Formats: sequence, C-alpha cells, structure tokens
Amino acid sequence: MSVLALLLAGCTSLPQAGPVTRSDEQGGSESTASYIFNPPAPTQGATPEAIVTGFINAGSGIQDDFATAREYMTPEAAESWDPELRTVIYSSQPAVVASDAEGEYTVQFEIQGVVDDAGVLSQTSENSTEAITLRLVENEAGEWRVAEAPDGIILDSSQFNALYASHRLFFYDPSYSYAVPDVRWFLNRSGQTAEIVQSLMDGPAAYLDGAVATAFPDGAALSRASVPVSSGVAEVDLNASTLGGTEPLARQRMQQQLELTLTELARVSDVEMTMGQNPVDLGEEAEEFETVSTSASVGSLQVAISENNQLVYYEGAAVLPIAGAPDAAFLEPVDPTMSLDHSQLVFLNGERDGMYWATTQGQLDRVHDGENLTAPSLDHTGWAWTADRNQDDESTVTVARFGEEIETRTIDAAWLDQRRVEALRISPDGARVAVVVGDGDSNELFVAGVIRDESGNPVSIGNPISLETTVPLNDVVWYSTEELLVAATSATQRVVPELIGLNGTQASLNPLLGMTGFSAGAGSNVIYAETEEEVVLGVGSWWRPQSGVARDLSFPG
Repeated sequence: MSVLALLLAGCTSLPQAGPVTRSDEQGGSESTASYIFNPPAPTQGATPEAIVTGFINAGSGIQDDFATAREYMTPEAAESWDPELRTVIYSSQPAVVASDAEGEYTVQFEIQGVVDDAGVLSQTSENSTEAITLRLVENEAGEWRVAEAPDGIILDSSQFNALYASHRLFFYDPSYSYAVPDVRWFLNRSGQTAEIVQSLMDGPAAYLDGAVATAFPDGAALSRASVPVSSGVAEVDLNASTLGGTEPLARQRMQQQLELTLTELARVSDVEMTMGQNPVDLGEEAEEFETVSTSASVGSLQVAISENNQLVYYEGAAVLPIAGAPDAAFLEPVDPTMSLDHSQLVFLNGERDGMYWATTQGQLDRVHDGENLTAPSLDHTGWAWTADRNQDDESTVTVARFGEEIETRTIDAAWLDQRRVEALRISPDGARVAVVVGDGDSNELFVAGVIRDESGNPVSIGNPISLETTVPLNDVVWYSTEELLVAATSATQRVVPELIGLNGTQASLNPLLGMTGFSAGAGSNVIYAETEEEVVLGVGSWWRPQSGVARDLSFPG
C-alpha cells in the first residue's frame, strides 16, 4: 500500500550556524552511521539571549557527551545536567522571553513529541506548547553562562530525524507464544547496539508493564558497555548475576529475545550470548520453548454478513458459506469477527444491544447485554471484547467467553473514566488493545497493555500511549503487529483511511466516497473497504471493485 510518511518531517528549526556532516562512527567492531551536527561554542561577549539560543541549538551536538552544550553552562551546571533524560521535538521557532527576575529567561515553543530516558516517544496533539526556564549568571570573566536548566535537550524535527532512529525491542506475551514489539528511539552513535541490549534487559515500556513477559531477570546487565559485531555476529557478554542459577529454558528465551531484537539491525545476522567472553551453554532445547516470530498472520479468510443476513466467509472476492454455522438472519447480525481457526464467531444483533456467540457446530448464544455496543474483538485466548458507547461515565469494558457455560468479566481501565469508547481491537498477540475514545466528533487513538492473570484471563487494561492521527476516526483495526488502520466511516462523506505506526509514522490512503467499513489483518498485507453498494480492495493508489457482495468484513481478531 502507501509508503509511510515520517511524522516529524519538514518543520521550522532554529538557525544552524554550525556545519552538518555524515560519518560512520566506530565503536570497536560496531559501526553506526549518523549525522553529526557541529553547533558553535559560545562567543566572547555574547548577550544572555544569545547564550540561551546557543545553548538550545547546541543540544544537537551529541558528540563528546554534548560537550559544546556544556560550554554554555557554569561548571557546576555542566556537571549535573543530564541531556539524555528527555528529548523534546519542537515544531515552530522557539521564542526567548526575559523574565522579571534578573538572569531568568523563558523559552516557549510548540512541540510534536517527547522522548523519555527509556526511548519511548509520546506524541502530542496539534498546537501543544511547552515552556522551559533557564537561569543565567555572569562569571568572573564577565561572560554569561547557564546556571540552571532542565535536564534534556530540544531538537527541531529535522535534527531529531537525523540524530535518532526507531528500533523494535521484543518481549513475549504471557504465554511465551508471541513476540510483542516495543518501539523505542535511540541516538545514532557508537555504542547504539549496547544501548539497545541494555534497554531490552531493563524491561518493557511503561504502557506494556504487566502485559508482556521477559526472560531477563531484574537487574540484568552487560559485563561491559559494548556489544561488538564481527562478521555479522553480535557478542552479548552478560554479567554473572544475569545468568547465575538460570535454567536452560530461561537462557534459550534470552537468546531468542536478543536474536529477535538485534537481527533487525542491518549489520547483525546472528547473536552469541557469552559470559566472561566465553559462549554460554544453552543446554538441550526445553520442552516448553517455542520459536516465535516478529510478525503475525491471520490468513486471508474473513467473516462477513451476506445479502440475506447470514454469517459467511469472504476470501479474495468470493462469498463462501460457513458449514455448520447457525441461521442468524432473524437477529439481523452486524460487526462479526472470528477466531484464528475460524470455528468461533462473535457478532452483534442489529440493535447492537446484544453480543452473540456462534460456532461451526451450530451453537448460538447471547453472551452479553448492552445498549450500544462496539464491534466485538476476539483475542487468541477466546475472550470477546466490547464496550458500551452509552456508558461513558464508566471506566470499564466487558469480555465474554463461551465454553461449557458462558463467562463474562468487567475489565477495569481507570484512564477511560468519563470517556466514551467508540471502538476497540485486540492485537494479534493479545497483549495490547487499540482504543478509539472521544465524543464521536473529536476522537483520539490509544494503545494500552492488556494485563492477564496466571491463567491468561484478562483482568485490567494498563495506562496507554496516545497516537496522533491526521484524519478523523471512529474505528480501528490492526494492519500489522505495530501498525493500525483508522478512519471515520460514513455512508455519505469522503473518507480518508490512515495507517498509523507505533513508531510515529502516518500514511493517508486514497479517499473513498461513502466508505461504510474497512478491514485489514496482520500479515495479510491487504486492505478492504466497503460502500453501501460494493466491496473494494486497495490496489496501489486506487480501489478495485470486488465481485463478491457482503458487508461488515472482518479478519480474525
């Protein structure tokens, strides 16, 4: 489909007085290509305003531990300042304003996002602003220097894109059956590989805390601050406390996490885990060990509703009967979904006040009552998720499971308090949920971790991250393990779908007049859309009509 466009491209920057060069920095046998900014050092007799502007601009000079930026500071401030605690990406020319207090200056700017010390990018809504305060003093030589400044640096978008790169760390779902990506941002510099490994060992981002598992114990660390790469093999030398007393299963899972994470780097094709620079014995493959993939595939088969209100399969452009499925026409079904093995079907009735469970063995049961339910999402553990749009004063969603008897649970999500859920969809790995919330006219997109008990049953939804979109939205599906497809469906309006990456990318697809629905499935690499008259398939830059007539298409999940 469309090539994703960088979110942080093409914004106004502070004037760059220093040259920009490209180099391949060497760290042992590890090489990381990067762009080097060379901002100027403070000039003799510079005004306080020039020192403030120069200090902000010098944040782009990452070499030698931000040595140029520290030249703008007093010795005490330069020693205590932590430039890597926070990176703010600004989108318009900062304004420097003198405060009433002598030597105090406020810098105001519009921001696009913030990267924290763990490398997690938090996007901000349009026209978000921030202000920081700097305090300057005059030294014995009569030169102004920064005596107090908040930790972190401020970059314009072009600087950020040149200095940082996103990278996926991989953790496990609680069953250790799926690889779950955790997108982080790292400076392009010597030692980047070691930073990636240490971040992996430090654990997942806050929004995934409790939702994913890792093989590394608390406090896991490298024995040296480098991960050399030779002939494509990255040597990860772990300290004794990381590996001490571990079973073969834990070591095999550590090795797999490292391989999944590091082989995404172009220069790494294999990983050797060592201790004291001696290869670690992984032991015989444990019975519980599973080889997991960084991608997920739900196949090409979809579930849909036929012209005569029956549950059907949809594949390619063909409408296929579901052998053994019950007759559900009397319910006027809408918004179906199904399990990965295609045997379990979940849908709403036409009034959207009931969620139903059907099987290919002819069973049909009403499993949940509501008033205005969102389209169900069925996770790989067998729980069907929905929320009631009419209960926007509650901070819960509902899950139901069909077995020997029907089981329902209320899932707490404190951050949903006073927010109306418009749509939700569980990720293929079951560890995350994408949620569209708002008032119907102004909706927002969030992704949060799904926290489960030891049996894999969902118990709560963690605090989310916000993803910015450039189009209106009222629905969402997973396009891949780290991309979402959103749009604001309408039978009468021109609708523009958009692909949203967890790394901050956005790509608007070709518009379609009267798009009433859309579907995509992880690993399918296709996007279907619907109007009231036909089903269309996204092909390159246009929509191609399909011969099969159905509605409410949905891939498993």
